[in-house]
Parts: sequence; structure tokens; C-alpha cells
Amino acid sequence: MADVTTYNENTASVDPRAELDSHANMVVLGASAFIFESTGRFCNVQPFDSKLGTSHDVDGVLAYECPYTMGTYILIVRNALYMKHLRNNLLLPFIMREGGVIVNDVPKIHSKRSFDFIS
Repeated sequence: MADVTTYNENTASVDPRAELDSHANMVVLGASAFIFESTGRFCNVQPFDSKLGTSHDVDGVLAYECPYTMGTYILIVRNALYMKHLRNNLLLPFIMREGGVIVNDVPKIHSKRSFDFIS
């Protein structure tokens, strides 16, 4: 099993994000993810930035702290691509829904209002 390091001085002060990416076909974990297992298999992918380097297949964990409920949610991701120089994590709404997570990816401008401002 390959040794995977995810923490360095460049990512310590960065506020990591997990972004929804409905155009990808695999979850991509970046520098802020905690990698708990690596298969040792490498993938040849064409990242948008050549500085990102190669990727390999991993299992990892992301923590999400909800500002509304003040709860912390743990997302376990299996068979994801890992790019250690990628700042953000890319999640697929389809994969999250398959795992039982409710994903509301409708932009606010297109959402139904729950109350009416005009009385």
C-alpha cells in the first residue's frame, strides 16, 4: 500500500471546499481529504492544470460542518481519484444521491420560495 500524505504547509491555512461537479464521472479528492487507504493503482487523466500531476485510486474521508445545524457530517468516499495538489474536492451529485444523501443543487434563483414577501 502506498504512503499518501495529505497535509502540508500550503494547505494548512486554506479553507477547503467540496464542490458539486455534475460533469465528472468520478469523485476527486484533494489535499484537504483524509486518505485512509490507497490501492496503489495509478490513473492517466488529463487535469485542467498540468501542475496537478497524476492521480491514483483511494478511499478517503471528508468532514462537513453545517453552519445551520452546527453538526459535523462525515462523508466516506470509496474508489475516488486522489490529486494531492488539488485544493478543493469534487463531488458528484449522482454518486451522493446513490449513497442516500439528499442533494439540492438547484440555484437559489430557481428555487421555490417558502414564503411570500408581499402580503
